Amino acid sequence: QSLLVAVFGASFAPRISHTTGTVIGIAGYTGLLIFSDTTNSAIFASCNIVVGFSDAWAAMFVYAKQCYSTNMEKMRVAMSYQATVIGVGFVLGFLFGGLVFERYGISGIACVGIVTIGLELVSLIYFLVAPPSEKSAPVDENRNDQVVVPAGDGDDRSKKMQRFRQSTLTESIKTGKNKELMSKYSDTEEIVASSFTYLVAAMFSFESISCGYLYAIGPLFIYDNFHVNEGLIGLIYAVASGFASILTVLTVSPKGRELQRKYTRSPYNLYMSLIVTNVSCAGLLIPSFSVQCICIILIHGGIELFLAFMAELQGAITPSHDFAVLGPTSQLSRKIVSVIMSLTGPTVYKVFPRLPYVISTLLCFICTSGFIFCACKQQQNNAAVIASMISLNRSVREEESTEVAKQCRRMTLEYSECFARMADYVIKAESFDDDDAEARSNITSFTSMKTDSDGDEEEARTNGTNLTEMKTDSNEDEEAARSNGTNLTE
Repeated sequence: QSLLVAVFGASFAPRISHTTGTVIGIAGYTGLLIFSDTTNSAIFASCNIVVGFSDAWAAMFVYAKQCYSTNMEKMRVAMSYQATVIGVGFVLGFLFGGLVFERYGISGIACVGIVTIGLELVSLIYFLVAPPSEKSAPVDENRNDQVVVPAGDGDDRSKKMQRFRQSTLTESIKTGKNKELMSKYSDTEEIVASSFTYLVAAMFSFESISCGYLYAIGPLFIYDNFHVNEGLIGLIYAVASGFASILTVLTVSPKGRELQRKYTRSPYNLYMSLIVTNVSCAGLLIPSFSVQCICIILIHGGIELFLAFMAELQGAITPSHDFAVLGPTSQLSRKIVSVIMSLTGPTVYKVFPRLPYVISTLLCFICTSGFIFCACKQQQNNAAVIASMISLNRSVREEESTEVAKQCRRMTLEYSECFARMADYVIKAESFDDDDAEARSNITSFTSMKTDSDGDEEEARTNGTNLTEMKTDSNEDEEAARSNGTNLTE
């Protein structure tokens, strides 16, 4: 599904892939029910692979972006809750999957799967028939702080060109009244995504790097080194997933968001989740069963928070026309890395039991260090871009521009990135206006030259008129002389 949405990237692709994948997933569980008594592992594996087509994470994020593109706050809440619900699904899978299998076997798992995905298909049909929408507030065209986007191209674009007002952008940064401005960001096709946006899409793979080996060889590692039964191992992972889901729900709740704004504003909430995950991955190397349990719980909590925060960040800073590709691609890359970690885990485990955890710890440290460095660098660059845009306004003093740049460094990463991309557009629009002004100056000069030429021509016509009048007077005198001569002859 992620590959299909990423390749097509159109508004209909998520719906087609979601519907098709859901139907294929039901077919996979049906096959599992039919062959529930088989001992052929190939048939069992094939049915599980077919069930995997029902994974709809990529499509769901695209829905949230499309439905709430003009309300960034609702979009961020929707994406963070989506990530939370996925975590709750993991908890239900760990808790009830084992119980259902123990009592009813493979046929019970297949029946639960058919019912669950059937309910998903019903809800999907309801969503496609009546999707939620977020209408943006009407904008008064007479307001001076209205934010408008350019329209038209070709010869008449100088007539239609309307750029973001610098006064609005500056005022939004200084006062924080930026909801109207931010509502225009997502659907504006002129906004160009930065390289940092692509880095954010790639960072979703961090979840697979940190948890890939934990799922691939973690249960076997615990069983071999601490000699605990399979039921206890499943309980450990279920408690870890439950803790992560509860923590994420509390974090994205209104009270949790208020505490985040007060103590750990973006990107510091991302930094904390990354650091907790790194320390927990390193703790898996300690030969202690209690430490193993604590680290597994903390890894799940850190990763769930990281995915929720990262989903909010990506949805906020990625324009809609880019998100149609980058959103599914981020999930696709996460799946690819997960497959790589799952395939290499058993082989690396045979070399040395703790080697998979050593590799995942090093990779997590590299990813975390690189992301923190790039995020800090991006915030500095964003402040510089916004300061450059403000300096174009000659009515703004240099001290005021410097003060606004300092305030930009204290903004959240989402708003800083969005404002900087809009400031980039303002600078480009200003450059176009300068070129257009030069062209108008040349036209004015040409018109002046033409006016001077017209003046000379008018003067020449005046002289010609005077000459004609003089010639007329001479003809009149000649006529009078001939009349006198006639009279004399008579």
